[in-house]
Amino acid sequence: MAVGFSGDVLQAMATAQQAKNGVNLGYSIPREGSTVAMDMVVIPRNAPHLDNAYAYLNYLLDPKVIANISNFVQYANGNAASLPYIEPQLRSNPAAYPPQSVLDTLFPIKTMTPAGMRLSTRLWTRVVSGT
Repeated sequence: MAVGFSGDVLQAMATAQQAKNGVNLGYSIPREGSTVAMDMVVIPRNAPHLDNAYAYLNYLLDPKVIANISNFVQYANGNAASLPYIEPQLRSNPAAYPPQSVLDTLFPIKTMTPAGMRLSTRLWTRVVSGT
């Protein structure tokens, strides 16, 4: 068992399939739910080349551009206008684009206090060590 982000696992699955070495990987989201993460792009307040920063963001917002990125990295994106340009195999993969019933079980990770982080680390250590 491994814990990974959907796109990373999909990339590993494709690599294993191409290697034809008998390694079969799968991906699932626990029915109880799991964490959700998203990447964001921001412009720092003191960005020295503000026009270039806006040009880059506008470039990324182009549906065809972000679809090409998604198709390459195997991660979904939040631009609904890009869906027609997403490869059908990725678009129909529930690991990348889970159904609403699964999305409803996902939750963001909240910032933890130092004590909460220590507890989380201790519990995770128990999970991976089998104790």
